[in-house]
Amino acid sequence: MTSRRQRRRLAREGAAALRDRPGWDPARTAVESPIEKLAGTARAAAAEAMAGRTADCAACAARRQEQGDGTALCDGHFAALVGIGAKVGR
Repeated sequence: MTSRRQRRRLAREGAAALRDRPGWDPARTAVESPIEKLAGTARAAAAEAMAGRTADCAACAARRQEQGDGTALCDGHFAALVGIGAKVGR
């Protein structure tokens, strides 16, 4: 029969052996909660929708040409993207 001390030691050694395996250490493996996943999906959908709205915007096209940046936005769309301005349509 093993003593209580020996059982705890074996449990610690077993846990250490598991943590040494790739992907088994919960402290090193960040698990995204369902709320975080949903928020990430919402952000991705909002970014995709913004890209669709800015594709036909002449001011955004001019800003992209001017700055040589394919992701540049006009002032109105940028303000809407960061949530500080009025919603800008197409």
